[in-house]
Amino acid sequence: MLKNSWFGDYAQAVLQVANGGASITPSLAKKILSLVSRSQTYVVPASSLTKEEKLSEREIEILKLIACGYSSPEISTQLQISTMTVSTHVKNMYRKLQAKTRAHAVKAASLRGLI
Repeated sequence: MLKNSWFGDYAQAVLQVANGGASITPSLAKKILSLVSRSQTYVVPASSLTKEEKLSEREIEILKLIACGYSSPEISTQLQISTMTVSTHVKNMYRKLQAKTRAHAVKAASLRGLI
């Protein structure tokens, strides 16, 4: 909190932050909202994807397990497939979803309504 903060009462500002609020100026809040509104993510309907972009049933099944926090060895045990097969499915999902990480793949699939 800056000395020239818009809060007239520093105790009030500290209380607000302690209660989960934020001590920011109205002009900073306006800038943040402007940035957030410009970076809106749009959902791509799964029905509009090409055959090459669509995930297989097995890939969706693995992606759901990834979203639940399962590791590749845990997924391979649960689905009774090799870890190499899991890795192949994950690589295919990355390519189809244009993702670089598991978290990114889960987010991309979620935005497309796949999981």
